[in-house]
Amino acid sequence: MDFDWYVSLLAEMVRNPHFMKGEEVERQLVDIALRVKEARPELVRVARDLLIDPALLENPFLHRVHSAVAWISGEFIKFSRNPMEIVEALLQPRTSFLPSLVRAVYVQAVFKVVSFCFISFMNVGIISDSKVILIRILMLQARMILMKPVNHGGEGIFFHPISKPSNIYNLILKEFHQYQNVKFSVQYFHIHYIKF
Repeated sequence: MDFDWYVSLLAEMVRNPHFMKGEEVERQLVDIALRVKEARPELVRVARDLLIDPALLENPFLHRVHSAVAWISGEFIKFSRNPMEIVEALLQPRTSFLPSLVRAVYVQAVFKVVSFCFISFMNVGIISDSKVILIRILMLQARMILMKPVNHGGEGIFFHPISKPSNIYNLILKEFHQYQNVKFSVQYFHIHYIKF
């Protein structure tokens, strides 16, 4: 089966303003991402296209699709041509209107992308002060989005549990430790660059 064609078809269906089957598309995208390694580059491309389109954020039936494409973008970031473009899409202001569970996936994807970029910069020796500052700003933006209070229809206002600084730090550590050939101290990075 031509999965690239199928993934593109799913993306086109989602763009229909009257589309209401977001949960089914979410299952399909995640299933393909997990099972078909050859389709991952196309999935990341399609995920990027869906993430950068702010008009799609207005359709509540697509929240599950947003969750899936954010997860795909973070999980398979190595297939992206421009990781920072994905981070910017994940942190666009309109994402604050998404449900907190979807926003949590967005923030986790941001950390995965930023971790990947930082490790890539370190491994090729091109890390500079400006890149460190950019990474720090992106992480702070992610924290601000996550800390925004959410009202869940009569349940009151709460903050997502991942928004605690200690949980964010543990998430960053987990992402950094996924890479086997890390040549720097994560503790040093935390102390010097991620002061919340």
